[in-house]
Amino acid sequence: MHLTSKRQDYNSTLSKALNLGIYGGDLSYSGLFAKHEAAIKYLVTSQILADELGIGPAFQGEFILRLEENAGNKDTLLRVVSEFFLKNDEYLKESTNQDLPIYVLAAGWVEGMYLGTKIVDDKINAIGVRNIITNQRDALQNIIVLFQNAKSSETSEKILTMLEELESVYEGIEGEMSEEDFLTIKSKIELTRNFITQL
Repeated sequence: MHLTSKRQDYNSTLSKALNLGIYGGDLSYSGLFAKHEAAIKYLVTSQILADELGIGPAFQGEFILRLEENAGNKDTLLRVVSEFFLKNDEYLKESTNQDLPIYVLAAGWVEGMYLGTKIVDDKINAIGVRNIITNQRDALQNIIVLFQNAKSSETSEKILTMLEELESVYEGIEGEMSEEDFLTIKSKIELTRNFITQL
């Protein structure tokens, strides 16, 4: 998962929006695996970035209090994380910068894929996760279309190129994903993720 200390390095609107997606992916992961302390950390970091982008009110206290009061309760953790995303999604949709949701969504997907490949490495639910990764072609294509319609910049064009290279790997897969294809996807996802987190 991404270091929360890196948050202060993101100065542009684009880098903040993209890394809000990255931290959002980490927040989801923390919820799924009942990591309460990590969830609070990523919740705070995500909220700070959302506030800096002007897309969310300071409502983190309510969520953090609920997490602290229900430590060890995975169902509550997942519910709080879901509600946080729903609220931020509302503010994203109301934003005057209509590209922000695209960047947050795309980077969140990249982080989810990145964490998924790590789960496969650890052999935790490896077959199920690998199947999910195999079935991400449609989601990737949708993200690419959104990126193509977003405002172009040198950074966004670079990410779009990386996503299109990843799509070309998926297009070459017929039926079951080979180990070689999986490793290629893993490598390209990691490159894209590292590019975003180092902006």
